[in-house]
This record gives sequence, C-alpha cells and structure tokens, in this order.
Amino acid sequence: MVEGSFYAMHHNYLEIFLFLVIVVLVAKAAGWASTKLGQPAVLGEILAGLLLGPTLIGIASLPIFPESSHEIHGFQEQRAVIDEVVEAHEARGDEITAEEVVETIIHESREAIINVPELRDNASGQSPEIIAAMAENSLEGVLHDRKSFLENTIKLMAELGVLFLMFMAGLETDLKMMKRVGKVALFAAVGGLAAPFILGFGATMLLRPVEENLIFVAIFAGTILTATSVSISAQTLKELGVLKSKEGTTILGAAVIDDILGIILLSLVIAFNPNKGGGAGVAHPKMYDILTSWTVGGMGLEGNAAEIVGIVVLIISMALFFFIFYFFGAIFFARILSWAERLPVSEPKLAFAIGLGLFFAWAAEYIGAVAAITGTYLAGVLIGQTSHRHEVETKLGILTYSFFVPIFFINIGLEADAKTLGGDMLPYTIWICAMAVIGKVGGSLVGAKIGGFSFKEALRVGTGMISRGEVGLIVASVGLSASIISKDIFSVMIIMVLVTTLVTPILLKFLFPPQPESDGPGQVGEDPPENLHDQV
Repeated sequence: MVEGSFYAMHHNYLEIFLFLVIVVLVAKAAGWASTKLGQPAVLGEILAGLLLGPTLIGIASLPIFPESSHEIHGFQEQRAVIDEVVEAHEARGDEITAEEVVETIIHESREAIINVPELRDNASGQSPEIIAAMAENSLEGVLHDRKSFLENTIKLMAELGVLFLMFMAGLETDLKMMKRVGKVALFAAVGGLAAPFILGFGATMLLRPVEENLIFVAIFAGTILTATSVSISAQTLKELGVLKSKEGTTILGAAVIDDILGIILLSLVIAFNPNKGGGAGVAHPKMYDILTSWTVGGMGLEGNAAEIVGIVVLIISMALFFFIFYFFGAIFFARILSWAERLPVSEPKLAFAIGLGLFFAWAAEYIGAVAAITGTYLAGVLIGQTSHRHEVETKLGILTYSFFVPIFFINIGLEADAKTLGGDMLPYTIWICAMAVIGKVGGSLVGAKIGGFSFKEALRVGTGMISRGEVGLIVASVGLSASIISKDIFSVMIIMVLVTTLVTPILLKFLFPPQPESDGPGQVGEDPPENLHDQV
C-alpha cells in the first residue's frame, strides 16, 4: 500500500511536469501566431486554452495523463449514474432533482457507515463519524465542476500567474497620473457597475422565468456582470505600449474601485441569500467572518439585524485594510527592500518583493474582504514608488511572463466548455454576452465622459473595462456554491467571461494606435526599452 501510494504521488507530479511543458510551449506558439496576424498575443493564448480544454480536445482527460484521465472519467460515471436515477424517477412520474438524489445517497451512506458494528463498537467513539465524513467528501461537488489533481494544480498556478501579472501592472502604474485621473476613474467605475447590473438583471428576468427565486437569481446575474478583471486589459495595454497613458491609468484605477464596489455588492447579495446552504466562506472563514460572529454572538442578534451588522463589519474591514496596508507599504517598503539587498544570499530583494506581494494578496482577502489581485496590485504600486522599482520589475518580469502568465491565459480556456450550451439557454447566453459588453462600455464611457474625458478617451476606458476574466469566474463560483444560481446559468456566465475576455484585446487593438504620436501628458507613452514583458 505504501509503495503504491508513493508511485501514485510520483506519477501525479510527472503528469504536472508534462502538462506544464505543453501549456507553456503552446501558449508561446499561439501568442506568436496571434502577433503575426496583427492581434495581441493574449488572444492567441486564450484561444489555445479553449482548444485544449473540454470544448474541443479535453487535454486533461487524454491517455498521456492516465491518473487525471482516470479521475475525470470516474466523475463522469458518477454523474451519469445520478442522471439515470433522475430519469427513472421522471419516467414513473416522480419529481426529483439530481441534488436531491445526491443528498439521499450521502444521508443513507452516512447512516449505513455509522451503524456498522465494527465501527460503532470501536474504542474511539468518533470512528464512524470520521469514516462517514470520508464517504461524504467523495461525493461533494459531483454535480458541479469537479477537477482532477492535475487540473486543480494548474488552476492554482494560474491563480499565481494573475497575482504576479497584477503585481507587474502595479509596478508600472504612474501614481501621479493616477491622482490626476482619480475623479474620472471613480465615475467610470460607478457607471461600469450600474449599467451591467441593470442589463443583466433585466435579461435574466425576461429570459429565465423558469428559475426558482427568480428575482434573487436575476440580482446575482447582474452582480456577476458587474465584475471587472483588468489583467487582460493590462497585458494588452502593455503590448500596445499604452499602459502609462491616461486612459490606461484610468482603466487600472477604475478596476480597483470597481473591485471594491463589486465586493460590497456581492457581500450584500450573499448576506440576504434565501438559500443559506453553503458558500465559500463556510469551510475557511475569513477574519471578517470571525469578527462578525463574535459581534453578533456578543450582542445576541438574529435575522436581518445580524446580517446588517455583518455588512457593517465587512465594510469596516475593507476600509481598515486599505488604510493600514497603504501606509505600511508607503512607510516601510523602501526600508525593507534596502535592508534585504544587503543580505548575503542570492536575489534577496526579489524574494522579499515577492513575499510582500503575496502577503498583501493574503491580507486583501483574509482581512480586507477584497480580491487577492487587489492586494498584489497595491503592493506593486507601492514598490513602484521606491528606488527599487526597476530592479524588481526587470527580474520579476522574467519569471512572470515566461512561465506563470502563459499558464494563466491557457487556464481561462480550460475553464470553459461551449458544448454545454444549447436549446433554450442559447438566446439567454447571447443576450448576457451582449449586455456584458454593452453595459461595461456604455456605463464606463458615460462615467468617464462626465469625469472630463473626450468621447474617444472615454470609449477606450469603457472598452478596457469589458473583460471579466478570473474575477467573473470567482463571483460565478460563489453563486454556484451558495446555491443562488443553477449549473445552467453558471455555464452561461463562464461563456460570458470567455467572450468578454476574447473581445477585449481585439477592441483595444482597434481603438489604440500602434505607434504613439507624442509622449506628452494625456498622450500615449512608450514603455522603457528595457522592459522584458512586451512579449507574453
């Protein structure tokens, strides 16, 4: 048994090594082909991920990855059996859902295991419960996107990729320019949140009347559409040499504000969720969850009063994170990195810079209740104001753009499966995708125009806010795990995320000129020639 376990673990790692070879090389080849066609490299990388994913090839289930393939086929067989049970009940006129079948299996299995004499009469009174929990865990997520060990590992590395990508974007952010566009960034963020929410809510109410708790489902669908992932836009703007333009800086600033507003909206929706079945925060509570529990318990509150207190604690946690960590970075980052470079070890400054970025990512989610990418972006901005910026940017850029970012872009395509859509979901899918694009462009355009931008500048800002990327995937996953949206709507939102991610670099390429006409204020500025990440 020990020997078998050893070889299984060893085999898992071998599959990861081979998968990484394929991902990195295919990503670079696809990026090169995309640039040859006059498009940003990121477009080719995402399309390559789509082709490698379940939409066409399903690379993780190929025989060259035997353990991953075995796991995936096992998940599919479990789901097929459950579907057969549901169909048999429906043929007899019984109404039952797949979720109810799984709950029944888990309940019956748990009772059977607990009543096994050899376990029940054991000296340890907890033994039956432990074995029952193991059986229950084996069925968790069987109806939703269960992933193999290989897929989960690649997803984790992709999440590191987006953290590093936003760290690099923060390093390149001109804080003085950010202050000059602060007002317009705020207006663009508010407009880019309100318009998609209204359009997503309306489309769901009109086209999905069969959903249970329709109003709440529509509210959450609108919430998903408010998400903004600036990582795709940031990479495209880098390739075009316009990240430091006032439009590029405004897009980054508006995305950070949009993230904060979106998290507040998501928190409100989750707080009043009528299906209190679960959620991401149950198994791994964050600091604001713990503080809320203490406060509510100490005050003896229940119902809406407890939920309102929870929301207040959440908002205070966000405010404290930005206040404390901004001033911590502004005061200590330069000193920490200056001290680190004197250490007699290899690359101490880069190691401490990465550590600070990941620490801010952890703190953003655990303490501040905002996305981890907001934390790394803030850390990058603060390091960018020190004399260490150039060295950290150059060295981290090599690691980020040669390895982690290609994995991130490929993984976006691996997350989608266009084959799951069809029938009565197709019109809804088309409308949601259209509303996602129109809402962000229109809302952010109006906001930026009110903030003082010209129509052309405002249009560029609105276009840069289109992509939902990993933020949209995260919000949609929260809704699925909290039983707010169905699997069908979740699949629609995955396609929406993919569509918005694909169209963003194309539209930005069209709207921004390939060569800057000048380098003055308000115009497109070129990145320094030493930047190593102009190629993805």
